[in-house]
Amino acid sequence: MRVEFNNISKSIVSGQNSKKQNNISEISLRENLSSPVKPSVSNLIAHAGNISFSGPLNLNLTLPKNSETIKYFAELLLQHHPREIKYSAIKILGSIKRHDAADALIEGLSCTNRNVKIRIIAALENTKNPESRKALNKILNGEDDELKLFAAVSLGNMGYKEAIPELIKGLDHTSDYKRSMSVVALGNVGEPEAIPDIIKVLKDNNEIIAAKASEALQKIGMKLRQG
Repeated sequence: MRVEFNNISKSIVSGQNSKKQNNISEISLRENLSSPVKPSVSNLIAHAGNISFSGPLNLNLTLPKNSETIKYFAELLLQHHPREIKYSAIKILGSIKRHDAADALIEGLSCTNRNVKIRIIAALENTKNPESRKALNKILNGEDDELKLFAAVSLGNMGYKEAIPELIKGLDHTSDYKRSMSVVALGNVGEPEAIPDIIKVLKDNNEIIAAKASEALQKIGMKLRQG
């Protein structure tokens, strides 16, 4: 049976307020789900009623990790749908350790929405796929400083050394969040060359970031002891 995806975008309920406009019709969602995916999502709908997309769908579901599931969520990511639907598709695709799921995420990097791109970059670190590494390195070697840092974080969390220079730059970022994710990623790379820069972060004004710097040093020390 061929699954039609176009009706999902038509199922946004019109109403007097933005909340109603952001609701997805339960019937339309049911009709647009292929058989392996349908039971789990239908169960969610049965308990939650219409789904309000004030944030990403909380799809902590047991889904079959097969080609039909990947195709369905790839369509949600790649076609014209509200970004909250795309966010949920990214989360699910990132949780599936298959090359075709990684391929769908990589294809999604061609989108123009910056926040969608950032979420895809974060999801790619979970795929453990050689093509994901290539895609992230392409961003790392690009012109966009913010995307370069997010790519470096994903590469660092995957343990790749090429992320180190950009992550060290991230330690001086004005954003607490970006300093924090940079120092955590350096700890996950586990290379001693980053130790002097991480030591400086121990004096960060944010105590949480300083604590994460200490944890990063411990991780590197443990890796060195293990040889």
